[in-house]
Amino acid sequence: MRALESERDFGAWLLDIGEKKSGSTIQLPLQCYLSIQDPIRQLYSDIDFSSVTPQELKGRAILNVNNERSMEINNKVLEFMPGNETVFINCFIAFDMIMSEDPQD
Repeated sequence: MRALESERDFGAWLLDIGEKKSGSTIQLPLQCYLSIQDPIRQLYSDIDFSSVTPQELKGRAILNVNNERSMEINNKVLEFMPGNETVFINCFIAFDMIMSEDPQD
């Protein structure tokens, strides 16, 4: 993880955890606790998803450790988006080698 100069202590704390220097119990620093207990609403409620731009989404992410929780979060974020859900099924075949000797292909 790259840390800003102001986050050096936090970066060092993360390294200690990764190198198992923190023992069997890890105490999270106060900056890890949100004052708002609903990060989805905190990050996305002010966005108009009918006209959202990539710039508006830049810097907004929720990190977690497993796919099950990711799906829960994704489904809650989708509730903010207008319109009907559409599921696309991949019906294309992928290839991992070139089938032609022609460099224009």
